[in-house]
Amino acid sequence: IDDATLLSRVAPVVAAPADGCRLERLAVGNTNQLYALATTNDAKYLVRVFGENAALAFDRRRENDVFAELSERGLAPPLIGLFEGGRVEGWLDGRPATADECRDAATE
Repeated sequence: IDDATLLSRVAPVVAAPADGCRLERLAVGNTNQLYALATTNDAKYLVRVFGENAALAFDRRRENDVFAELSERGLAPPLIGLFEGGRVEGWLDGRPATADECRDAATE
């Protein structure tokens, strides 16, 4: 998906004009593409564009339902909204954990 099409889909979800939004590609996983979305009012979001991988069968509707439940319980970032082909999540500042941190039981 090109940036202009993606912005046209996510701008209404965050109630911002598309020309007032900036996308930065973060990563590509096995199935998803991740972007940081910044708006002119300094709000920041994570945009998850669902990919297609025939080897990995996902029920996206179920995944979104589970994510929404986790979000409501405070166990996941806020679910801002869904769009055709993905979802917008609240932004959490941080950094990836290192392999050593993942092995350390004291890491919270």
